[in-house]
Amino acid sequence: MSTLRDALTIIIPFKDRLAHTARLISYLQFSGFPGRIIFADGCPDPAIATLMADRAAFPNLAYTYIRHPPSDSLAGLFARMRDAADQVETPYVVWHSNDDFYFVETLQRAVAFLDANPDYVGATGELADFMMQPRPEFGPLNRVYGALAIPGKVFRAQSYPQPQALDRLNAHTTELFNNGPAYSICRAPLFREIWRTIVAANPPDWHFADRYFVSLLLAAGKLHGEIGYLALHQSDGFTAGLEMITRDPTWYHWCQRPEWLEAFNTLVQTVGEAIAAREGGDPAVASNRFRYQLLAIVGRAVVDVHHPEGRIEVPMPSSAELVGRLQAYPETQWILRFLNMATTTLEQRLAAPAPAPAPAGA
Repeated sequence: MSTLRDALTIIIPFKDRLAHTARLISYLQFSGFPGRIIFADGCPDPAIATLMADRAAFPNLAYTYIRHPPSDSLAGLFARMRDAADQVETPYVVWHSNDDFYFVETLQRAVAFLDANPDYVGATGELADFMMQPRPEFGPLNRVYGALAIPGKVFRAQSYPQPQALDRLNAHTTELFNNGPAYSICRAPLFREIWRTIVAANPPDWHFADRYFVSLLLAAGKLHGEIGYLALHQSDGFTAGLEMITRDPTWYHWCQRPEWLEAFNTLVQTVGEAIAAREGGDPAVASNRFRYQLLAIVGRAVVDVHHPEGRIEVPMPSSAELVGRLQAYPETQWILRFLNMATTTLEQRLAAPAPAPAPAGA
């Protein structure tokens, strides 16, 4: 099996939430993350750039740091992801939010599976939500460090072994749109291709970007979803994706946006063309079949909003059950220890005054 340093790169894009980013960098150093890392920084504040320039502070990490022009737009995020993907030199890659904690043993399991199964384009696992218990005495680090609460919510994962792209996509849409594929460990050339496509399409919101990534991944090949728990994901941290979900909690709300229809038509055309390019056939036929699959989700969302008594609820484990499952991962104890440290050297350095700029010509 490949070592993680030779096999896998995690891409970490970020723009704000400096304390969360510093927390993640601290944890990766603390735990000695064995893979490669690309930090894609779009933050106007140079604090993280200053930290990452001191490579001696991170002897356990193999990383590339890319400073991008600050941007508040999703197009800026898409460009950061594309540019970071172009820097990947390992055969596999996964993207990493700055409020996630990945389980290394699960990443290793994913790499081993993909090494042994060249007909699969990716592998993924379940994500368990966590929240930080409020600690106002921590000041700006409240909800960044402290005690974990595990509410029992899980982003589920499923395998898609169907030989045909439209069958994989149909299985995904009929399975209540689990988000596991969005967090897949992917083959790097496909990951690059997908993000170049997303940049070219420039979807108007994160819901569409997510649909592009998952749909183009499943259009390209089979996905393995049974590698265990992949990560702990902080559900009470603010992200662009959370903002979109809060604004448009269901497809019923989302599809009423004025830009939705044009973006939807572009998505189904792009995915249909991707299917036809790999499997042959008429791209218009593939696009129309994919269109009907997605419109079935819209119809179900309308029914759910107007007749909530008939809504299909996704079963979730109890909090106690989920904690028991996560305790089987030794890294859980590392994470708990780390988060209870309350503050770290990086945060202290982050809060320090920035050094005065050097005189011109110095």
